[in-house]
Amino acid sequence: MQLTKYTPVLELENARILGKDFQNVTQELRAAGTVGDGTIVIRFRNYRKQGYMALLTVLTDQYPASYLTAYIKHANQIGFLKHRVSGDRCVMETRDIHADVSVDFGFVNTVALTARRGEGYALYYNGEKVQTVCDPDAAVLADLTALAPIGKAMLGDFLEPQKMLERHYPFHGDIDFIRIYDTVLPDEWLLGFTGQTKCAPEVPVPKGTWRSRPIRLFDGGMWGSRGYRIPTLLRTKADTLLAFIDQRFYGGADHPNRIHTVVRRSEDGGETWSEPVTVLAMPENAQTIDTCSVQDEQTGRIFLLTDAFPEVMTTFTVSSGTGWRKEGGELCRVLMNGREEYLVHPDGCITRNGAETGLHLDEGDYLWDADGRLLGNIWTEQAPLRLYPTDHLLLLASDDDGKSWQVVRDLNVETKEEWMKFFGCGPGNGIQLQNGPHRGRLLFPVYFFNAHDRQAAALIYSDDHGQTWRRGASPVDGWQVDGKRLSSAALTEKEYDTLEAQLVELPDGTVLYYMRNGRRKALGAYSRDGGETWATGENFYDDALTGPCGQFGIMRWDGAVEGKTAYACSLHLDGENRGTVKLGFAREIPPTPSGRRYCIDWKYAKTVWEGTYAYSSICNVSHGLAAVFFESSSSLSMTFQKMDLAFLCAQDAPLDPPAVLSRRIAGSDTGLCACVRWNQPVMPVGTREAVIIGKRGSYRAALCGRTEDSEELCFAVPDVQEAPSDCKVVIPECCEIMTRRGTRWRETDGGAFA
Repeated sequence: MQLTKYTPVLELENARILGKDFQNVTQELRAAGTVGDGTIVIRFRNYRKQGYMALLTVLTDQYPASYLTAYIKHANQIGFLKHRVSGDRCVMETRDIHADVSVDFGFVNTVALTARRGEGYALYYNGEKVQTVCDPDAAVLADLTALAPIGKAMLGDFLEPQKMLERHYPFHGDIDFIRIYDTVLPDEWLLGFTGQTKCAPEVPVPKGTWRSRPIRLFDGGMWGSRGYRIPTLLRTKADTLLAFIDQRFYGGADHPNRIHTVVRRSEDGGETWSEPVTVLAMPENAQTIDTCSVQDEQTGRIFLLTDAFPEVMTTFTVSSGTGWRKEGGELCRVLMNGREEYLVHPDGCITRNGAETGLHLDEGDYLWDADGRLLGNIWTEQAPLRLYPTDHLLLLASDDDGKSWQVVRDLNVETKEEWMKFFGCGPGNGIQLQNGPHRGRLLFPVYFFNAHDRQAAALIYSDDHGQTWRRGASPVDGWQVDGKRLSSAALTEKEYDTLEAQLVELPDGTVLYYMRNGRRKALGAYSRDGGETWATGENFYDDALTGPCGQFGIMRWDGAVEGKTAYACSLHLDGENRGTVKLGFAREIPPTPSGRRYCIDWKYAKTVWEGTYAYSSICNVSHGLAAVFFESSSSLSMTFQKMDLAFLCAQDAPLDPPAVLSRRIAGSDTGLCACVRWNQPVMPVGTREAVIIGKRGSYRAALCGRTEDSEELCFAVPDVQEAPSDCKVVIPECCEIMTRRGTRWRETDGGAFA
C-alpha cells in the first residue's frame, strides 16, 4: 500500500501498559497543545475484554479540569471523550465521539480522530469511517488549552479529575504509537492507514468443504438497542431456525439495563431472516435475561425459559425465596411494601394478614385500587406494592412455530426452594430424551445461588409435555472431592461452584451434563435416571474443553459420522481469541457399579471464527450441516454461520501466513542501517532492536524508522565500520514483532509465527 508521508507534530511510541504503570507525557503534550484543526492516530492492542480503558488522557491545569481522553469500553466501543469546564466553572460541556465496534483483544487496531473547526469530528477505525459529529467548535486540543494550560498527560490511563478520590481507568496492552498532526488528513489516507490493521475474522475454506457467509443477525444500533447478548439457536420440527437473544437497550451489561427477549426466524435454513419478534418485554426497567429453548417433538410446542427481574434487582442482590405463599389452600404471589407483605390470590384480589385491601391485580400485573385507578405495575419501583425481591424463572411457549409467544407460568413454585437466591436457566438449549425409560422427557439446565452465594447447576424436567416441572438434584450433591462431601445447599467454597451448563443424551439414554466452573475446564457429570440424580463418583473435568468460562453450545449430530454417534461442541478455548467447533464420538468405557458408561472422544477441532467468540449456541440445520450463533464482539454483535461436516473435519490452514520478504543492509560514514520487510503490516513491541552480525562482532541496532505501510522496519547502529556485504540482520526475542492478528513473529529459519 502506497501512502503519502505526513509529518506529525508529536509522536509517542512503544508503550506497554499493564495496570497503573502509565507513562507521564505531560512535557511532550505541552508542545502540541495548541493544535486546533488536526488529527490523532493511535495504534494499539489490548489484553482485556472488559472494563473502561484509556489510551491517552490530556487534562488541563484547573479544577475541575477539562480533558480529552481516547478510550476503549468493554471491547465493544471505541472513542474520544472531551469534557470542557469554562466560565465560572459551572458551565460544563461533554462531547463523546464514539462508535460501537468490535475491539478484539489481542488483535492490533488503529483508531483516528479528525477535528475541523466549523464542521466537527470524524472517527475512523480499522479502515472504516465509523462516526461523524457536528460541532462548530471542534478542535484537537486548542479548545482545551484556551481554557487553561495542560497540567497532566498520561499514556495508558485516565483519572476522573472531578472525584475527591482518584479513580483510575488503566489500559492493559501495547501502544505502538500515538501521532498528532496539525492538519486534517485526507479521508482516503485515513481509511487506508487505519485499514492496515483491518482483520476480517474469516477462516479459509478448504477445498471440497463449505461454509456460508457470516450474517450479523443482531448488532449494536439495530432496532434501537445498543447491545445484544446470550444467543440461543433452535431448529424446529418445521425446519425453521429460531435465533433468540437478549435485546439490551443500554449496552452489554447484565445490570442495570433494560432487556427484552426477542427472536428472529428463518424458514429457509438461515438464508433470510424475519424482523425481530418480541417474545417478552418487561415494563420500565424490569428485565429478562438469558434464554433456554427446547421443542416437544410429540406436541410440537416450543418452550422457552428466561429469568425475569423486578426493577433494580440483580443476580447478586435478590433475596432467598420463591415469591409465593400458600394461604387458605390457595397459592398466592407475594407483594411487598417495605417490610409489609401482601398476597395476590388467584382471582387477583389482594389481602394483608387475611383481610381484603380493595386492591386488585390484573393479568398484565397492573395494580388497581377499589375506585378503578391505576397504581402501577408490580415489576416497577414506582408501584406502591412491588414483587417480592427475587428473580422469577418464567416458562413461555409458542404453538405456531415461534411466531407468537405467551407466558405459561412462573416455575419458581415448582422448581425453586425457599433457601435459594438467584435461580436461572442454561442459557442455551434443553433437550428431549430419545432413548431409555424416560424417553420423551423434557430437560432444561438451570443453576442457583445458595444462602452463601455459592452456585450449583441442576436440571428441571417434565414428563407430561410441559404441564408440570420438577427439579432434580445437583451434581454437587454428594460429590466427594478433595476429601470433602459437598452439598449444593451448604456449599461455601467458590472453587466448587458449578453454573451455566449444557447437556446431551448419550446412546443409552444417559444424560451427560457439562458445567461451567472455576477450574477453566468443563466439568462433566452423568445421570442415568434422566436428570433426577447423579453418579457423583463419576464427575470429571474434560481436558479437551478448556476455558469455557461462559455459555458454550453442545449437540448430538444428526445421523452417524464415520459410522458412529457424534457430538459437536462450540466454544472459545482458553487463551485463544477465536471460535472452535469440536467434533467427537461416543465411546463405551468400562462400567462402574452405577452401570454402563460412555465418554466423548473429541477427535476434530476446527477454527470457525477468528476474533471474539464469546457465548455461543450450535444446532443441526439439515443432514450434514450445522450452524453456530455466537457473540462476535463483547456485548454487541451476534453472528450466524453455517458449515458442513467436511469443513468441521478439515485441518486448519494457516491464516495469511506472514513471512519476511527481504533484508537489506546499507553502510555509511555514520554506521550501518538494516531494513527488514514483511509481507504484511507489523507492530514492533519491546526493545525495538535488531541485531546486526558482522565479521567483527554483533551490534544492537535501534529502530529508526518504518515505511508508512508498516511493512518495513529500519534499524540503525552508529559508528560501526563494517562492509554491509559481510553483515546479516536478525530480530532477537526481546524485540516482539506482532502481526495484525496479534500473532508474534519469531526469528527461525525463514521466520515463523507462534
